[in-house]
Parts: sequence; structure tokens; C-alpha cells
Amino acid sequence: MVKKISRKRLLKEPDEFITFTGNFFQFAKKHRVKLVWSCGGIVSLILIFLGMQFFSTRAEKKAATILEQTMSRYEMILKENDLSKAYRDLGKDFEQILKRYSKTGAGKIATVIYANMSYKADEVDKAITLYGKALQYFSDTPSLKSIILNGLAHSYQKKKDYEHAIEYFKMIASEPGSTMKDEALFNLGQIYGEKGDMEQKRKVFQQIISDHSDSIYIEMVNEGMSG
Repeated sequence: MVKKISRKRLLKEPDEFITFTGNFFQFAKKHRVKLVWSCGGIVSLILIFLGMQFFSTRAEKKAATILEQTMSRYEMILKENDLSKAYRDLGKDFEQILKRYSKTGAGKIATVIYANMSYKADEVDKAITLYGKALQYFSDTPSLKSIILNGLAHSYQKKKDYEHAIEYFKMIASEPGSTMKDEALFNLGQIYGEKGDMEQKRKVFQQIISDHSDSIYIEMVNEGMSG
């Protein structure tokens, strides 16, 4: 019997990036040679999330080390405290990274991570500002761009600024090669439902059924269409 995935788990907010990046720093350091010569998804992940070329200079390496240390502290704080405390305790550290290393790859990655931390701590306006800056850095990196747009969309949705949230979810859904299209469409449908625009909700859900029949959201979409 397939275990049903909960609605809470499926309604992703942009927090997976933090765990992935912290773990990937460790993995990349231990397996640098293997990663460079491997193929397929691993190489793509390197280019998207770390980009080994980012860490060629002393400043880049220092920034990467500081970011890794800060992320380790973040994870330690979260073991015994809530997200708000982690944000308060490490906010100044991230501000320093962004100020001193904004031109480095690690500094740019830190912008995305700090944006996510701000969002999770309900500092939504701060998150929007940081996501906007990160979007400028990674506008030519499709997969990471989708993650940033997702962060912006969720941030505006949290503010109940539905027009901006719709705009960014639509951008994800129309991005060539985006792997988050079905999720973006599902979130669009949810927003239309919150606004009471059931006709638009049904149109978006029908698009998921037609174009993304293998989506993890398909069961909830079918429920929404019959409800």
C-alpha cells in the first residue's frame, strides 16, 4: 500500500535549499575529484548550487569556509531552538557575508539561504528583498532561478499579496526546462481558490492533469476538481 503524502508535506516552502546546500558543501569537499569527473545530475548540481569555478581564489575559498561554518552553527541552533532565534542569532553573520563577499559565489549562495531564513522567521519583506537580489545573481541558472522565484512567490503569498504571488508562480510555470512547473501550477490553483476564482482554479488544475499526469500533486488536484 502506498503511503499517502500529507498536504503539509506537499505544500513545499523554500527550506529544502538550506539542508541541501549544507550537506553538499561537505560532500563536495570530500569527493571533489570524483564530482568533477562524474556525469549527469551530479555535475549539474555542482554547476547550479556551488559551481566549483566560484572557489578558485582566496576570497572565494574564505567566503565558502565562513558560509559553511555559519550553516553549521545554524543547524546546531535549530536543534534546540526555533527558527526565529536562529534568524536573530545568525542574522548579523549573514549580513557580514553579504557585505564582504557579495561578489563571490559563496556570497551569492548565502543571499538565497539568508532569504529563506528570513522567510521562515516571518521577516517576509526582508526575504523579498534578498530573493530579489539573488534573482539578479542567478537569472541565467534555470534550476536555481526557479527556486528563487518560488521563494518570492511564497513570500508574497504569505503577505496575501496574491497578484505578485500569481505573477511569480506563472513565471516558474512558463520557465523552459523548469522541474517545478506542476508545483507552481498547484500553488496557482490554491491561490485562485483562496481568492474565490474557482473557474481559474479549475483551468490551472486541468492543466496539471493534462501536462503533468505523474505529478505528486495529482491526487489533490483530482480532489479539488471534484470538490
